[in-house]
Amino acid sequence: MPATLNDEMPSRPYPPARLPLRACTTVLFGAAYQDHGLVFCQPDGRPIDPRSLNLSFTVALKRAGLPWIRLYDACHTFATWLLEQGVSPQVVQTMLGHGSIAVTLDIYSHVSLELEK
Repeated sequence: MPATLNDEMPSRPYPPARLPLRACTTVLFGAAYQDHGLVFCQPDGRPIDPRSLNLSFTVALKRAGLPWIRLYDACHTFATWLLEQGVSPQVVQTMLGHGSIAVTLDIYSHVSLELEK
């Protein structure tokens, strides 16, 4: 057993909100944990079948009484809202997992143009 959960932390730079969960799953599964760096994954780190994730998201929307949208639309809305609130594009890039700031700025450049008006 590790002295602290931090001893079992993977070396990848995960966003702070994911650290406690990542530490717990790593400790629970040990060597069986498969770190793919995913936001949504099975408890042992393996990827979730996209159809299962979409179904779970659709069920959650229905339970909340919200209209159907694609999960991608929710991510896009979240990123747009963050930028409108003045969050740095670099922070948004990290949260979305974009490989470069150019990708984020390319996709969300309309937000900064709207804010300039």
